Amino acid sequence: MEKIIQFIFLLFAFIACKDVLDPPPQAFLNATICYTDRDKNADLDSITVSVTGVNMDEPWIQDTLVRTNSDTTRTVLLPLNDTPSTDYVFVLNDMTDTVSISSDSKLIYESMETGFYPEFKILDILYTTHRIDYIEVVDSSVTKEWNENIIININTDIITDN
Repeated sequence: MEKIIQFIFLLFAFIACKDVLDPPPQAFLNATICYTDRDKNADLDSITVSVTGVNMDEPWIQDTLVRTNSDTTRTVLLPLNDTPSTDYVFVLNDMTDTVSISSDSKLIYESMETGFYPEFKILDILYTTHRIDYIEVVDSSVTKEWNENIIININTDIITDN
């Protein structure tokens, strides 16, 4: 009888520990990629987009923006590093731009089940302008609530490949 009670106790302890190991929420940078042309250049109907972190082998995002009658946009969730800056390489129709995001991070306690997760405040964004026209910061707080943080505007005047 004592062994059955010990087994039941161990079973309850195992189940309780299993519930405690939930992954914490993640704070991703929410970037919207969109066209900057207002006249809807008819020669440009799609842009191939690839986003790779610096020193990464595989792209984080690889997709195609296809123009429709309404404005074409693509939302991308990008992780930020705990280091002072995070660098990404954007390849837009075979032309490369580099984006460097400077941020300040702090650890937020979520709960006993999930632990801590980082939240960020965007301090500055440096970028090249081969395909990117400009980057607009909409919300500098990068939290677990995935609202739009930045808008990456693509200059379609220099894009000639379809």
